[in-house]
Amino acid sequence: MDMRERIESLAPWHYDVEVAPGIRTGSGQDAVVSPEQRFHRVFGALYPGGLQGRSVVDCGCNCGAHLVWAKEFGAGRCFGFDGREHWIAQGRFLAEARGVDIEFEVMDLYDFDHGDFDIALFQGIFYHLPDPVTGLKLIADHTRELLILNTATRNDEPDGRLVLVDENTENPLHGIHGVAWYPSGPKVFERLFPWLGFPYTHLGYSSTDVAGQPSDVGRLEMFAARSEDLLRPLR
Repeated sequence: MDMRERIESLAPWHYDVEVAPGIRTGSGQDAVVSPEQRFHRVFGALYPGGLQGRSVVDCGCNCGAHLVWAKEFGAGRCFGFDGREHWIAQGRFLAEARGVDIEFEVMDLYDFDHGDFDIALFQGIFYHLPDPVTGLKLIADHTRELLILNTATRNDEPDGRLVLVDENTENPLHGIHGVAWYPSGPKVFERLFPWLGFPYTHLGYSSTDVAGQPSDVGRLEMFAARSEDLLRPLR
C-alpha cells in the first residue's frame, strides 16, 4: 500500500496536513482545516528560539498534527491522546511518515495521569465534554507554563455562560460522552483561568461568523500563562 492509499484508508481527515513533499491528507479528502501556518506564526512569536526541549501534551489531539509541528520546532517529549482510535491511528501514521517520535494513546481526558508538561494544547475538546471545567482543571494542574485553548462557542447566549447540548457519539467529530457544554464567549475563560492558576491571558480571536458552521456557533482561541512575560509578544 503506497502513501496515498494509506491516507485514503485512514479517512476521513479533519486536518489538511502535509505527510510528505507534495502529498497532503486533504488531497481528495474532506479535510476542512489547515492550521500549520498559524501554528508557526504563534509559536514563532512566543518561542523565537524554538521550543528547546519543552514537553507538550495535546488533549483531544485528532491526527496529532500540532505535535508533529511542535516536535519539528524543537519540542522534547510530546504526548497526544484522543477518545477515538480513528484519530490516534492517523496520528501514529503521520508521526511515522514525518519521522518524529511522539507518544499516542486512546484515552478519555478524565483518565489522564501522564505527569506534567510545559505546554498543553486544549483545542477542540472543551465543548465536547460533559464536565468541561473539571477537565480543564485536570490539565491545568499538570501544565507548568502555557495552556492554549481553542473552542467552539454559542452566539445565542450572553457571554459568560455554558450552554448544554446533546452530541451524536457516532459522529467522529463529536465527543464520546453524548452530552457537552458550549461556552458563550471569552468571559467564561477570563474568569476561569486565574482560578486555575493562570493569571495572565490573551484572547487570540473570538468570532461569531465561522465558515461552514451554523449562525449560532462561533469560535475563540485563548492563551493562558503562569508568567506575564510569555504572552508579551502576542500583545
